[in-house]
Amino acid sequence: NPIFFALVREASSGPLLCTWAFLAESKRPAWNDLHKFFLPGVCMFLNQFCYIVGTKLSSPILGAAWQPSQPVITAALAILIGWERATCLKVIGVLLAAGGGAFMVCFGRTIQSGSQEQLGNFLFFLNCLGNSLYILCTRPLMQKFPPISTTAWSYCWAAVLMGLTSLIINNIPAAFDTICPDCDGQAWAIPKHAILALLYYIIFLSTFAYGVMTWANQYAQASSVLAYTALQPLTAAVLAFVLIRSGYSESHPKTDLQEPGWNALGGVAILVALAMIIYDSKLTEQKLI
Repeated sequence: NPIFFALVREASSGPLLCTWAFLAESKRPAWNDLHKFFLPGVCMFLNQFCYIVGTKLSSPILGAAWQPSQPVITAALAILIGWERATCLKVIGVLLAAGGGAFMVCFGRTIQSGSQEQLGNFLFFLNCLGNSLYILCTRPLMQKFPPISTTAWSYCWAAVLMGLTSLIINNIPAAFDTICPDCDGQAWAIPKHAILALLYYIIFLSTFAYGVMTWANQYAQASSVLAYTALQPLTAAVLAFVLIRSGYSESHPKTDLQEPGWNALGGVAILVALAMIIYDSKLTEQKLI
């Protein structure tokens, strides 16, 4: 059940992040400040709920193809509200990064276009929009609160929302069967073979990655923070190559790994794009000095 998977992830990551904040940050939010993290929590919930349900209903390839759109959405929103300037380097860099990432994911693959995939596209759009809004919503908060505490309490609110959503959907048979047709009615169970993936999600993708991303958000421009999501398909391609060449795919035939081919050219575009974005950020900083 993808929603229960996400609930366990968030309910575990929130306390871990709170512990990290307690040990690493001397300044902590007061109890009467916790409502200020509700909006970032909603954005985080939207991001994670829509991604995992979209992946369940459509395919991880389609989900991966959408991820490079995050810097485009973030840059557009940041420029629209006046937080960033639409420089030529930034616009070209963001679009090139998104295009390179999408090319790496989609080139040579067949993406179906049925009703499930259309719903998946809508959910993945909300997923990317949610992450962009999270980055933008947390920037003003970090003028008063430290980054790990901001991440921790946003995660706690997201866990509350995911818990309420789980209670509603898991108790409506039609909704549950739509989201998880292969769960055999096991709404509150985690298969043993998914435990390792869940631990990876909790420790690395949630606690570490979100904590570091929010920390970076207080120093870099919002569009620059999410520009690095375009590196995900490039990193995946490198890891796939290493695993195939090391013989892992032969001993684990169900992994369906593929060596990068001409789609690796998208990785070159991503690296060039990130260099352009970093250079643009430095030029902006120099003008402000």
